[in-house]
Amino acid sequence: MHPVLLKIGSLPINSYGLMLAVSFLLGLRLAAARSAAAGVDRNAVYDLGIRIMMAAIIGSRLFYVVTHTQEFEGSWRTPSSPPSRSGSSSRGSGAS
Repeated sequence: MHPVLLKIGSLPINSYGLMLAVSFLLGLRLAAARSAAAGVDRNAVYDLGIRIMMAAIIGSRLFYVVTHTQEFEGSWRTPSSPPSRSGSSSRGSGAS
């Protein structure tokens, strides 16, 4: 599997992210199609789906920041991207 499928300018399109987006959109489309049988407005399903997607992204990032606080020591202004580590890692470098 290729981690980066293609690049658009300097923006890499990762295979995992693309497949996650495709699966979410297909699931949302299926839910909207099945909503008619349940008597639910299709637009309400789409609105809820977008809100769930935003909440999932924000919630997963918050969970990462809370569970990996050592990566953000001294840089709490930028929790959206962890600082790059050069040299040794604080996780330890075991000899193989």
